[in-house]
Amino acid sequence: VINKNGKVRAETENKVLAAIKKLEYEPSIVAKGLATNKTRMLSLLLNRFISEKIESQYSIRFIYGFLNAAALNNYEVLIKNIELDDIGAPFDNASLQTDGAAFLTVPDNEERIKMLIKKERPVVYAGLQQSFDAIGCNIYGGYHLYRKELLELLFKRGYRNILMVDGTVNIKSEMNDLTRKTLDQTVEKYRQYGFALREYDSKSISSELEQVFTGSNPPDSLIVHGIEHYIELSEMLIRNNISVPNDIGVVGVVHSRSSGTEFTPAVTTIYLDAFEMGRRSGELLIKFIDGEDVSVFERNVPYTFIDRGSLPERPYKM
Repeated sequence: VINKNGKVRAETENKVLAAIKKLEYEPSIVAKGLATNKTRMLSLLLNRFISEKIESQYSIRFIYGFLNAAALNNYEVLIKNIELDDIGAPFDNASLQTDGAAFLTVPDNEERIKMLIKKERPVVYAGLQQSFDAIGCNIYGGYHLYRKELLELLFKRGYRNILMVDGTVNIKSEMNDLTRKTLDQTVEKYRQYGFALREYDSKSISSELEQVFTGSNPPDSLIVHGIEHYIELSEMLIRNNISVPNDIGVVGVVHSRSSGTEFTPAVTTIYLDAFEMGRRSGELLIKFIDGEDVSVFERNVPYTFIDRGSLPERPYKM
């Protein structure tokens, strides 16, 4: 009755269900795993994003999406912060003792992902397809593409002195190498027109960054990767009487459609649905576990530009 894999009379089924309800019986995941050689559990492995002092909207939305896919397919999820491996259960225990593993991001995890693929374990990662991945174990949101598109947009709207607050682009990985190359090529393309890009690590917004805004060469536009960081930055702008959008244009990368509207003025954004990233990661992982054909599975999650007026066009003066 519980496994729905036999012929049982309706009267008998009702008696069993009544007994289950009366006794508050719950099937043992461990026992079912021994019988089927499956744990019905997925590992969701996090690092860096979940360790910052400010909660990452990307991480939270991704986790919700992954949990949604798991629940709809009758899977439990083991969530583990692998940055804590030195003081907790090691990575192998989390990834090899469940039916499959998913990674929130590629940077810092390439060797772990490569190891699981080599062992032919079901694995999915969020990021650009890696060179060692022949079958496409990834879900991708256009990480390097929307960064390039933002720089192109800023140039077309008349901005020339760009400040980008980010915490991931300089971490060593194949995906970030491509992103770094893309950013450098875009800046070089417009350098003759006075186009310049400065980058700042979002993990350590401090007085050093405040000096950039108030110094002799202040930026005319700001890109914030992770709208959660704009809270502190907007306070910094207000404190120094820097007006958005009159003095500086602002655009943020967000992972919830309404993000940016909580500020005054509302922030123009690139919206990448991290919930959908997580949901598709879960669905793809379960298909790998079940041995299904994934050749037509859509791995690219589209991003959307939402213009709310914080990045108006302005004439550029040489």
